Amino acid sequence: MVVKNLFEIYLDAGVSEDANVRGILPESQKEQLRRVGTKEQQVRVVADLISSMTEQQLMLTHRKLTGIDLCSITDLI
Repeated sequence: MVVKNLFEIYLDAGVSEDANVRGILPESQKEQLRRVGTKEQQVRVVADLISSMTEQQLMLTHRKLTGIDLCSITDLI
């Protein structure tokens, strides 16, 4: 459930017109998502991002993005 939720959050952020929403993504992924043209390519970028995270990073990021932890997503993990 955590991975699915985080995947959906990141995928939505990648196509958002709102700079604040896109701000949750690491810079390299923001750039990659701007350059890709298809939905399949966007899915791949987000899947690669999530698969590169440790379990601890995954859990902490999910807690921050869903409001379980009341801290900034830009805080170091």
